[in-house]
Formats: sequence, structure tokens, C-alpha cells
Amino acid sequence: MFVEKILEKQKFEDMISRMPENVLNHIVSFLQTKDQSRYKFFSRKWRQLAAQNQKALSLMGQKFSEEQLSKILMDDFHSLEVLSLIRCSGMKTMRLTSYKIKTLVLTIEFGICKQLKYVQLVGVKIDNMRFIDCNKSFPHLKVLIIGCCDFVGCVNISSTSLEKLSLCKFKKSTKFNIDTPNLVEFNYSGSTTLAFSNMKCPNLLSAEIKFYTSRNQTFDEMWLHGLLDMIRWLKHSKKVRIRSNSGKDKKIDNK
Repeated sequence: MFVEKILEKQKFEDMISRMPENVLNHIVSFLQTKDQSRYKFFSRKWRQLAAQNQKALSLMGQKFSEEQLSKILMDDFHSLEVLSLIRCSGMKTMRLTSYKIKTLVLTIEFGICKQLKYVQLVGVKIDNMRFIDCNKSFPHLKVLIIGCCDFVGCVNISSTSLEKLSLCKFKKSTKFNIDTPNLVEFNYSGSTTLAFSNMKCPNLLSAEIKFYTSRNQTFDEMWLHGLLDMIRWLKHSKKVRIRSNSGKDKKIDNK
């Protein structure tokens, strides 16, 4: 409780850094090991000691603005290459262009976002069931873009408000179960085909599939079967366009 009061006070002034080092170490000795790094982060003195040549930093459950995080990284963590932010709140944007950071790990927990209309998730860890009940969690969601995300098992997406769905840069075959009765636009891009266990999109107007293939990539019978299966699930769309980075496109008009 004493430490918590110090942290509350520190919103206005860094009281921890004013304490003698032996007092600081005595306070921390009462904390559990998992909490010690968290509390040390709030003290400038502790940060400076810990940040010397530190290559990786993991923060969990912290709340700070972009300006606060930028100042901490710039002032203390000069050699940082790996930054992990787990359930950290308070930032609307994040700019890390002036740092040496090579790897950024973000873990985001969504609650119920009643007003959210646009969601774009790229390279983050997402639970397969995250978007199974958008009518409850994201009742006004219009656009959903998912890219560079690795999934295990079938990904479930269910929404009556969703109008545009984009699945981007998939490098391995992933199965989807999609129930979006008001979807009008579907886009997919990747180096492999997708699999569908179900796809209910009766009002779909256009669908585009774009493959990014390497020069030495071979298209065997299994790959062709996957492509035909994708087209079969999209057959109710009025227009289907298949593109590739080779520049050869195929347009299919369903009448």
C-alpha cells in the first residue's frame, strides 16, 4: 500500500528518486519478484541504472501517454532494441522512428467498443474467437482489416454491420468461418490460398483475390484445388477479380 501511494504521488512529482538507495532497495524487498520491475520503472534513478546497455524492455499494465513513453525511451533506454507493451493504455498513437528499436511486441485486450467502426490489426496476436460476436462487442463495425497475423485453427468472424473485410499478407493457409450478411466488399492478398468452413455473405458485390508469388513457386494440384474452393465460396458475389504480382488478372462476372 505504501508503494501504491508513492506511485499515485508521482503523477505530479518523482518522489521515489529522492529517496536514498538503501531505502529504495528495502522497499522493493517487500514486493513480489514480478512486481519489482514494474515499480522500478516509475523511478528515474532506477530506470537509469537498469537501462545501461539494456536491449529489451517489457512493460505490462502501465498507463502513459505517447509523450511520456517517448521521453522515457529517449532519456534512459538508448540501446533498446526490443520493446514489449502488454495491456498498456493511455496512448492514441505511437511513433518510434527515432529509436534503435527493431522489434515491437504489442498485446491488446479489446473490451466492448460500442462506437468503433474501423479496425485494422497487423502483425498482432489475436484470439480466433475475438470477432465471433461483433454485434455485442463492435455493434457499429463497418471495416475490418487483418494482416500478417498467425492463427491456429478456424477464425470466426460474425457481424451484421460489417461492410468491408480485408485479409492481407497471409503466408500460410488459414481457415475462416464468416457470417456477415451485409458485407459488400471482400479482399484477400497473400502467398497461399484460404480455406472456408462457412461463408455467409448474401449481399457481397465484389471480391478480389491477389496472390504474391515468388519466381520459383510451383502451383501444384493442391494449390489449384484451394483456389477453386475459394472461388466456389465467393460465387454469389457479383464480381470476382483474381490478381497476381505477375500482372496477369482474371475478372469473373457472375450473372
